[in-house]
Formats: sequence, C-alpha cells, structure tokens
Amino acid sequence: MGVLTFCTKRVYLPIMSSRNLLLKSARPSALVLVMLLLLGTGGSPAGAASISYTTMGQQLTGELTNTEFTEAVCYQVVVPLDQMDDAVTQFSSPKILFNVEPTAGMPHMRISTYGCPNDGFRYGLEYMNTQMINSLKAAGTPVPAYWEWPGDQEIVTASLSHQQWFVAVYNYNPSGRNFRGPVNPAAWKFSSRIFDAAVNSADTLVNFLGISPSTWNRTVEVGSKEGIPAGSSAIEFFPPGMGTRSSPANPPSGVDSLEYQFYVLDISSYVGNSKEGYIQSVVSPPKAEDGSELCGPSCVEGACDDCLKVSPNCYKAFDADCKEVTFNISGLKTALSVYADVDFDNSGELVDGELKRKVPFEFFLNNPNNWTLASAEGIKAKLDWIPSTKVVPDPAYDAETRLEEGDWFKASDLEQGSEPGSLRLLVTGFKNDVNQVYLVNIAVRDATGKAGVYSIATMQASEAVYGKLLHAYLYLFGFGC
Repeated sequence: MGVLTFCTKRVYLPIMSSRNLLLKSARPSALVLVMLLLLGTGGSPAGAASISYTTMGQQLTGELTNTEFTEAVCYQVVVPLDQMDDAVTQFSSPKILFNVEPTAGMPHMRISTYGCPNDGFRYGLEYMNTQMINSLKAAGTPVPAYWEWPGDQEIVTASLSHQQWFVAVYNYNPSGRNFRGPVNPAAWKFSSRIFDAAVNSADTLVNFLGISPSTWNRTVEVGSKEGIPAGSSAIEFFPPGMGTRSSPANPPSGVDSLEYQFYVLDISSYVGNSKEGYIQSVVSPPKAEDGSELCGPSCVEGACDDCLKVSPNCYKAFDADCKEVTFNISGLKTALSVYADVDFDNSGELVDGELKRKVPFEFFLNNPNNWTLASAEGIKAKLDWIPSTKVVPDPAYDAETRLEEGDWFKASDLEQGSEPGSLRLLVTGFKNDVNQVYLVNIAVRDATGKAGVYSIATMQASEAVYGKLLHAYLYLFGFGC
C-alpha cells in the first residue's frame, strides 16, 4: 500500500469526476465505522463546538455564516483502530472517500493529516476534476478554471494511509482560477467512508440505491412528440438503473416503489438577450472563425426578416414585431463553445471598454449563486415543483412554497415513455411569448426518504421567431456539472 507524502505544495490527487456522482448510496463494500468530530468554524480542536459520530452512508450537515474565504468548518475524521487494521489486512486496495454535497453556495474541500487546514496546517488534498486535468494535459493545453464547476458536488478519494484526517470546508475562492465568487454562504452535507477499491468504485458508493452510473441514463427529455396532445409537453426519463446499454433486462429491486417530483424554473430574464440579462453583461460575444460577427446588420430590432438567411449562425431571437427576445440557447451554446478551452488567464477581454470573459454557455447555467443543481435540497430550494394538476406554476413560487412537501408521483401515476422502460409526465403551461428558457429536473426518493436528482435540462421553443409567427414546439438539451 502506497503512503501519501505531503508537502507544502498543493497536490491534486486522482478523484472521481463530479459530473457523474450526484446521487447517494448506502451500500458500502464493508460496514466500517468512521468517527467524525465536528471541530467548528475556526477549526480549533480545543474549541470544538460539538462532537458527532456516524457510520458509512450517514451524513453531517454544515454551513458557513458569511462568504469570506477564510472561514471554514473542519471535520476530524477518525477510522477506529480495529476497522483500520481490518481494512489494511483484508482489503486489496483500501481507500477513504470524502464527499461534500452542496445545498447552497460553493462549498470546497481541503484535506490534511496534520490538522485543520484553516488553522494553518499544510494540506495535501484539494478537490479538482481529474477528468478535466488529464484530458487537458494530454492535449498539452492549460487547465481552464471554469471547468471545475464550482458549487457542484466534490468527491475525493485517497489511499488509506492514515487513521486520522482533517477536512476543512470553505467557501470556494475563485482568485486566480475563476471570476465568479460566492454571493451566498456555503451549506452542504458531508460524509466519509472507507472501502476496497478492488471491489467497489467510488461512483457506486455514492450513487442512488447503489446503482452504477453506467446502468442509469439520468437524462431528462422535454418535448412535444408524436401522440402528445396539443398544448402539452412530456417530461420523459428512465427510472434508476435503466436506459443504457449496460442496464439489466429487468428493473433493479425497489425501483417500482420509488417516487418522483418534477421541477421547473423560468430563467428567461437570467439568460436575457444582447441588451439585458446576466450573460450579455459578463460574456465576450463570440465571432466567426474569420473574425466576422455571427449576427450581422440584418439581425436587429425592426429589421430582422432576413436575419436567418444572411446570418444562419446568429443566436439572437425576435418576436413577430422584430423585437429582440430571449437568446436562442441552442445557437448561443454552439457559439460559446469556441471558448471551451480558453484558460482563465486568457479569458478576459475588453468589449466597448468593459471587461468581459470568454466562457462556455453551461458555465452560466450551472451558477450556484442562483441555484444549486447537484442535490435534491438544492433544486427544491430554488426551483418550482409541479403540482398534481400537472401545470407549470405561474407565477413562480415564493421561497416558503418551494420548501413545502409538494406533490410526488409514483410510477403508476405516470405514462409509459417513448422508449422501452421509460416514463413520462404530461404537463401544460410552458410559455413562449418571449422565447422562454426553462430549467427542468426530477428528484427521486425511496421509501426511507433518501433522494437524488437527475441531470438538469434546459428547454426552449424549437425555433426562434423572426418577423412572423411560427408554430412553437419544444426541444431540450441536457448538460452535466
């Protein structure tokens, strides 16, 4: 078994990508007691605010009181000696896993074996997406900071080389790596466990119902397909453990008893257009490869009839009176993809005297300053649950209503989807008067109340309206965190 060597330099060790690790499991490779000592904000063991104990699969909640980067909650993770001995002698590849699931803000882990990192002790583990690092290094390109998706779930695994670990959870500090700092104090769920990497991979330990991500298609599709009544849209999905080539022929045990809650949120004002909205205020408008504008002179209010013909790659959208409405997100996503490999140091650009950034479209949607998309608690706090009437809420709920229990649907309440094994809910009430954009997602829970989330999706009219009324139907594309 290799022993970790810590030094003053920040060492980024291999971890699982957060993109596929959004859901929970209580199925460990062995039942191993891990003691968690909550050392409180400030992290001093002498001033411990409280002491808690947990077994694998259980969680501790934590939160910060402000957005300062120096404040932290520190956990002392102690593996009991007998369990440590069993793991070292009986496991082929003993490892320890640390998991922080955000419920608000941008929680970020640093891990040490010396003491709490926020007390000044040096640390050798800090979360970073390994998939990103390896792919970029292989391509010989620098690491773009915005691929870290701050605010998403953080999962770190390491060789079980020590009995005692100290995990400090901070607000994410974007300095030198990002431009989007937290505006809400971080809140999270923290858990830790040890496991045999030769038997279980980290993803199966944190996935919902112990189901491997390779057997579960978590994509959410929204649209008006053949056979769906006019005015309705279908939110379609696969139950856990189904929908991929690796899925079993029969649903996993317990799937039939699951319940689902459906969520939507109109983010049209956030996406905005070329005159107003968050994206235009911070993004550097992309250009064609030859340096020309993607939206030419014919793509302006009052004279937009020839926009698509003259500028087929324009991402602007207009209503019947040629008034600019919400960006066409399909076109905007394609246009901003040219910035996918731009590193932070080279992302700044002056546009009409204002500093703007070159970043991809998904970076704006996965914004934990507005919503947390990686957890059931996060989407419930910021998105609107669809009631039993199956009508999109209008107006949007207030904060108190969002936190109500809401309506949950069993599989028997849903229709069979267009694919074998899939399910769907037919809803009404999606608007398209200003080319609206919606976030759409689904939470799933078992009989114990343990919940997980699907991959968030965005939904908009299939075609923008240019100078004339077109029949609007819905399309979607999903994106991972």
